[in-house]
Amino acid sequence: MQSMLQYQNIDMELDKLQRSKNSLEEVKVIEKMKNVVKTAQNNSIKIENDAEGLLKEYNALKSGYDKHYKTIQQMTKEDINTMSRDQINNYLMKINAISSELFMIERNLNIVITKISTALKEFENNKKTAVLARNKHKEAKDSYTNKIEAIEPKIAKLAGELKKLEGSLDPAIFNKYKTMKNDGIFPVFAKLQNDACGYCRMEIPKSKLDNLKGDSTITCEHCRRIIFR
Repeated sequence: MQSMLQYQNIDMELDKLQRSKNSLEEVKVIEKMKNVVKTAQNNSIKIENDAEGLLKEYNALKSGYDKHYKTIQQMTKEDINTMSRDQINNYLMKINAISSELFMIERNLNIVITKISTALKEFENNKKTAVLARNKHKEAKDSYTNKIEAIEPKIAKLAGELKKLEGSLDPAIFNKYKTMKNDGIFPVFAKLQNDACGYCRMEIPKSKLDNLKGDSTITCEHCRRIIFR
């Protein structure tokens, strides 16, 4: 039994070290920064697509503006003195209509320009966010690597000690130990403390305590661990 308990103590140390690898703060930071970078990349793609659409809209508006502006320039060169009253009225109506259209196009151009400016700022902010996240990711990864390099030799040492002890263990007890551990019952053995299970603190019935003599063991009815004195 002593060899089995010694094995369990080392196994518990090993389990603690292995779990600590996945509970390091750097693991959370690494995953968080991965998500930040991914989000920034997706945002950048969306901004680029939106900007492409805005640029097309801008070019179309600019083309229409230039066309109408050119028409007005040509019309202003015409000599109204040679026109009849109806021609002048028609002339003025055309100029007013084109001027109104130019005003609307100019307004829409300003809206598009503002949107493009906003998109560029968002793109730059996204880029900065991604750069900062990558730097933090690298720092966390380097720190994680250093800590893991310090933990791994301890894990290897404990694993070696367990391997050496296996030969001195009772095969039946050891197999039961492995089965229970795989079922999530760990530690497997718990010392009797004040007539109660040393793990879950459930009081052991007196009828069962009478069977706990010498190297004998009993099973806790509550947590299913093997209890020894």
